[in-house]
Amino acid sequence: MTAKPKIIVLDDDPTGSQTVHSCLLLMKWDVETLRLGLADESPIFFVLTNTRAMTPENALATVQEVCHNLKQAIAAAGIQDFLVVSRSDSTLRGHYPVETDAIAAVLGSFDAHFLTPAFFEGGRFTRDSIHYLIVNGVPTPVHKTEFANDSVFGYKHSYLPDYVEEKTQGRIKANQVERLLLQDVRSGVLDRLMQLHDNQCVVVDAETQTDMNRFAADVLNATAQGKRFLFRSAASLLTALAALPPQPVPPEAMASYTRNGKPGAVIVGSHVKKTTEQLEELLKTIGTVPIEVDVVHLLENSEAQRSELLNRTLDQIHQVHQAGKTPVIFDQGNLSWDAALEVEVAAHAVHARIWPEAGAQGDAMLRQSFHRVLQQQIANPPQDIVDLGCSVGMSTFALQTVYPQARITGVDLSPYFLTVAQYRSQQQAMPVTWVHAAAEATGLPNASFDLVSAHLVFHELPQTAAIAILNEARRLLRPGGYLAIMDMNPNSDVFVRMPPYVLTLLKSTEPYLDQYFALELEQAIYAAGFTKPTVVCNSPRHRTLVAQVR
Repeated sequence: MTAKPKIIVLDDDPTGSQTVHSCLLLMKWDVETLRLGLADESPIFFVLTNTRAMTPENALATVQEVCHNLKQAIAAAGIQDFLVVSRSDSTLRGHYPVETDAIAAVLGSFDAHFLTPAFFEGGRFTRDSIHYLIVNGVPTPVHKTEFANDSVFGYKHSYLPDYVEEKTQGRIKANQVERLLLQDVRSGVLDRLMQLHDNQCVVVDAETQTDMNRFAADVLNATAQGKRFLFRSAASLLTALAALPPQPVPPEAMASYTRNGKPGAVIVGSHVKKTTEQLEELLKTIGTVPIEVDVVHLLENSEAQRSELLNRTLDQIHQVHQAGKTPVIFDQGNLSWDAALEVEVAAHAVHARIWPEAGAQGDAMLRQSFHRVLQQQIANPPQDIVDLGCSVGMSTFALQTVYPQARITGVDLSPYFLTVAQYRSQQQAMPVTWVHAAAEATGLPNASFDLVSAHLVFHELPQTAAIAILNEARRLLRPGGYLAIMDMNPNSDVFVRMPPYVLTLLKSTEPYLDQYFALELEQAIYAAGFTKPTVVCNSPRHRTLVAQVR
């Protein structure tokens, strides 16, 4: 193999090419299109598979298809020298090892596959095989960040050998993973690379781009001597392998680098706290116009409704472009004042029908029924309470009334909800602490609460997020602390006897209802480290589950 192999990047989302330039980004992967990438003069090209947005099954099928076509294209082009990079997230989210296994099965055999998640531009680096993210200036192991509680790709380990064992479900044990530490990388690892065989799993330290450049030089030297390697990497390795000249457009000129002077578009597809903060800052920029999209309708079976949503969104984008401004398109979700201001009205309207005689008192009666269960099951009044998914504070204020002596914290992902909650707490002179965070990763101290409460939260969640929240609750509770969940009761006569068309209408506003109904919540609570929960039907359609730390 020569010292300049073709670098083929299978990119699982659109951000992988952000550290390189002047290369092809292929949006399709038929054999002829792949041959264009192989023939391009740049040493690197990208195939945007977008598999991070897919189920594991679809991701596997997509990567297999790309690799089979790539194998034909490589053969037709007579290419002998190439490297394959499975580019993924620098916070360890993605379909590992599904994608690397698929690549190895079609394009192998490989002597090793490397995990190189460092992304220096984003403050992500690896030291002593522990992967870190800089949060507010502090290097933080990634398993302690919100990213580890991702509802699809969550994980428990920042120490990469343990992460590998976790993600491979024990197929690759932590003690079988080869570690290239900083001192190794900086002194040179060529000899060790030459000893690798049988697709050995290797994790690589790197604190700076210089570290990654040194590692890449040794990789290219080893491949020139016949070694075949596969990489699961973030973006910084690509910079090192491609060794491109400086970007021809300097950063300060990027703002004017447009197509015929026309504005583009910003599309926001992430729901983590950091993205919410970035979006809020972006929308303060002069010349940007927010376009909120109610993506719930995309989950429905109505093609007409999906088309109507798409056409309406495109019309808004065209209007913004015609005004010479930049549209910022994002999922409406909870990132709006409308949602925050409608919560109380909606709660009172929905809960008015729980009991025939309830009317306007239905919401208060529901909360009181929950609190009666708490007081029956928890002998000693809790002193520190956290209300997860507190919304605009209705459940939090009710808890403060029941436990006036308690210190109460409300946690929610929506800054709009929390703003309303804070305003209400000032009106009512209730000293609640409000925290803007995901319930899966609150950032609150370990063992700091006596009661974790979740009021009408779990039916809003995919199962992976629900389980992550149970684990976070266990972390937050002191020994002997309690978890209390009040939510819909899938076994109630109301839902069991509900006509299918009514249930379908309900699901149109509750996209995760099927997952909630299918979740064995009692078992999940026990698996998270609690006693078997006591379950009380506190309304004709709700249940309360109370469990203690074990």
